[in-house]
Amino acid sequence: MSPILDASSLSEDHIFDFCPHPMWIYDLETLRFLKVNNAALQQYGFTKGRFLRMTLKAIRPKKDIAKLEMAIENTKKRKDTYKEGFFRHKKKDGTVFPVFLKSNLIQYKGRPAELVIAMDISDSVEYEKRLLSQNRLFQAISDMNNNLIRNPDWLKALDVCFTLLLETLKIHRVYFFQSDSKLDRITLMKIKTDRDPKSDLDGYPALPFPLLQHLIGRLRKGRVFSMNRSKVSEPNLAETLETECLKSLLALPVFSSGTFRGFIGLEDHETERKWTKEEVQLLNTLTTNLSHLINQSDVLDQVKNSESRFKNLVLNGTDLISIVDTDGIYLYASPSFDNQLGYSTHDLMETCFFDQLSKDDIPRLRKALEMVQEVEHVEIEPFRFKHSNGTWKWIESIWSNHLATPHIQGIVMNSRDITERMRSKLKKELWLDLVKAFGKKGSLRDGLDTIMEKLVEVCEIQAAEVWLKSRDGAKFNLLGQASGGKSGELFLKQPMPVDYFSMEKGIQGKIEQANALMIWDDFDKNPEFVRSNFAKKVGIRTCIGLPILSGQESIGCLLLFAKQPKEDLNDILYLVEGIGHQIGGPIKQKMVQAEYLEFFELSPDPFCIIGFDGRIKQANKAFSKAIGKNRTQIVGMAFEAFIHASDQEKLDQVLPNRRGSGRTDGIEMRMLTISNTEKWFIWSSTANMDHELVLAVAKDITDQKELEHSLRMSNTRLNRAHRIAKIGYWYRNFDSDLSEWSPETYGIFGYTPENFHPTMENVTKAFHPEDRYLIEESPNIHLEPGVITKFEHRIITGDGAVKWVHQEFQMVVDESSGEPMHFEGTVRDITQEKEYELQLRISRERFLLAMSASKQVIWELDHRSKTLLYCQVLDRVEERITKQPFEIENDWFKRIHPKDREHVWNTLENHLYESEKKDWAIEYRTISENGSMGYVLDSFYVQRDGRNNPIKTIGSAMDVTEAREQMEKIKGQNKMLTEIAWLQSHAIRSPLTRIMSLLIHHRSYGEEVFSTKDLLDIISTSIDEIDRELHKVIEITNKKFQNGQRNIIDR
Repeated sequence: MSPILDASSLSEDHIFDFCPHPMWIYDLETLRFLKVNNAALQQYGFTKGRFLRMTLKAIRPKKDIAKLEMAIENTKKRKDTYKEGFFRHKKKDGTVFPVFLKSNLIQYKGRPAELVIAMDISDSVEYEKRLLSQNRLFQAISDMNNNLIRNPDWLKALDVCFTLLLETLKIHRVYFFQSDSKLDRITLMKIKTDRDPKSDLDGYPALPFPLLQHLIGRLRKGRVFSMNRSKVSEPNLAETLETECLKSLLALPVFSSGTFRGFIGLEDHETERKWTKEEVQLLNTLTTNLSHLINQSDVLDQVKNSESRFKNLVLNGTDLISIVDTDGIYLYASPSFDNQLGYSTHDLMETCFFDQLSKDDIPRLRKALEMVQEVEHVEIEPFRFKHSNGTWKWIESIWSNHLATPHIQGIVMNSRDITERMRSKLKKELWLDLVKAFGKKGSLRDGLDTIMEKLVEVCEIQAAEVWLKSRDGAKFNLLGQASGGKSGELFLKQPMPVDYFSMEKGIQGKIEQANALMIWDDFDKNPEFVRSNFAKKVGIRTCIGLPILSGQESIGCLLLFAKQPKEDLNDILYLVEGIGHQIGGPIKQKMVQAEYLEFFELSPDPFCIIGFDGRIKQANKAFSKAIGKNRTQIVGMAFEAFIHASDQEKLDQVLPNRRGSGRTDGIEMRMLTISNTEKWFIWSSTANMDHELVLAVAKDITDQKELEHSLRMSNTRLNRAHRIAKIGYWYRNFDSDLSEWSPETYGIFGYTPENFHPTMENVTKAFHPEDRYLIEESPNIHLEPGVITKFEHRIITGDGAVKWVHQEFQMVVDESSGEPMHFEGTVRDITQEKEYELQLRISRERFLLAMSASKQVIWELDHRSKTLLYCQVLDRVEERITKQPFEIENDWFKRIHPKDREHVWNTLENHLYESEKKDWAIEYRTISENGSMGYVLDSFYVQRDGRNNPIKTIGSAMDVTEAREQMEKIKGQNKMLTEIAWLQSHAIRSPLTRIMSLLIHHRSYGEEVFSTKDLLDIISTSIDEIDRELHKVIEITNKKFQNGQRNIIDR
């Protein structure tokens, strides 16, 4: 246990800091914190320094700042020093929490302030909220239970419960989806929203399928489904929740007798909810009670449905229930006799059952009546029963013996009208017979004749004809006919007035226009028909016309001729109605087959029919010719035997049945001919699943492949050449903003197709800002159709580098209209060339400066053309090139001093043509335009062929005039120095030697020989002699200097 502090020894500041609740003092004027304790630092998360730099507003939510300012104003005015109240505060991390504040007004360091103690009451507030929520939930459970018990309609009860849920849980939407296990569907049954308590089911969109799919599996397993949008990791589901504005979703399954009956869903659109146990318990109570109500409702519905079915069965049923005695007299007849056969119960009572039967069926049914009296029941084969309107109905029946059953005592007949079924059966049998008979015949005409014979026989008519459209659809041609009896035979033997009928004339034209069954019961009297007179002679009265249809396409018509009037042909009309649809397909197929066989043989492209076993069943002449084998060798062989080994894996693509598809197109394969050479074919095929055949057609593309190979090689070489030469190609339609660039163009501009789209805007940006005027102007201003325009400009590449490019492009126009079609051009990277040009220009400038400084003239003599070319530099930067014939009278030789010209010419001639030396030099004099004489040192090099003949001579003539003058000057200076040296060594040295000898003598002997006076006289004479000689040296030097200055001025 920690020791307890002795508070008596602590200062007020220590007590302030050790207070367990946050405390602070703040300035009433500035709201700045003046002092805070440690509890405040821990509670709010700020450091002490940070706290003392903040104001009271920093710990209040933004929404409460206005309230704070109002409270401060009230504090300044209040008389009582003490105050307490509830407020909201904010921590450093932004958390807002409730506090209870106690405060006293004080003076702190001479300023009005307030001392505040803050107590965090979050737990208390949360506890009170939880308690209120539980009470509200318990009350909602009670209200929902009472509502569900009292309301017999569970949907209305659920509506009230949903209202309670919206109010209690503060949610935005609640709904119930009911599941129908029999129909395997789920339906929205009830919905409530907080904004629209009277929500309309039709106005509510279905729950998004991705969300429904995600939750339905778990709900069917009895699991509660809960979801918050921020926790969803699937992108599609998260997007769905965001679209639906869903933050939280809770769904609870509803089960009844172990069967999933639906689910209740709750949505919150503003906050992500963490559902409490009490809230889930509330919903569990609702789903449990709802399942009981649904189960109870199902039971009641079953009882009601049973009662309704029994009532409808008796009153509106199609079953004919009757009771007869042993003689067939009706004892009872159900009400259904009235709506099925037109007889009321009163009409049938005490009449005989056999009175309404067909004569052909009475004997069979009398035996059945006798039989049922000995057994429990007898099933009766269909028989004909006369309707009250005189028509015949087909009836099937089961008779049961209830003679011994009390309150019945008769034979119960449970019968049913099967007229439509019997007629449909007869009709289908007829259709099937016609199609089978047609299919057995090889040719189209034979098949059509067979159909006509069947129709005449079954329908018991006099004649039948089939007319089919011609290939161009312009007329009808008679392709099949049959007759029944003498009258029909005579009618068909009568010669036709016309060979064919056009689309607008005759019965055929009328049927084509109506595209439906037509009847003419006055055929023999209507002059509109060309054969009406023939019909009248043989007694034919009625004509029935039916269109022959293949899908929606009309391909012809059937004509049936009968003696009976229209009202006696109902059964025939029923049988033949729709027959054109049934036989139209086979007829069209045989027509197409005939055309196909014709096309099959005439086609220049290879055709073949391949079985699902991979063997060739049939091949045309073109296939045989392409492979180089006759058809007897090809038929029966495996198709893969002709496929190149490298393309065997493509076989499954050509045979679509192997891939489970019905068609394939554009499969390129190599095939081997009889000579084992390769040929390229492009195959398309379709599978006929019914006949297990593959129809395949090919096109020989060998020449195309060879051409493609040549083009590909040419294109590869062209691209390689473009890459080596750094040349790109571009193309742009006249009305398009987007250009097409070759890979080398992208490379030159420093981009790729992925990161650059060559629109006009982007291309303009790629131009150097100073060169963009070249592309921003309309091209029509500068371009002429078919004329190539060239220009050079700078570009800025993708990495920011500047390049020079050379572009050549032209505008191509439509030759017929003259309208511009497109632009195309080339672009070449000339950056390196520009650098070379710059270096060459700098080198040329240096060369010119060097030539100017060295006073050289470069000359070149071409011995083949006998021309002399020489280059001179003017003003140090300008180069002048002169070309003249190589002769002694040209300007080059005229500048040579006349005394030296002949010598130079002869020397040059001798050296070029008689000497074998390659280099040589000669010095000669020149005369300038102003008459001054100069000296030139001319050096040259001779290029010779194998026979030592000169080809070209390159020379350099350097002006050495200044050098010559300097040499002459040096010679003069040397002469002067020689004279001075002689004077120094003879004229000056002699008196100087005399003086030195006298001095030595005087030091040695004193005045024994010479007196001092004599000695000084001799020395004076010697000095005068030295002075005279020095004046001679100075005179010589001055003279030489003056001559030198004069020469400089002359130059």
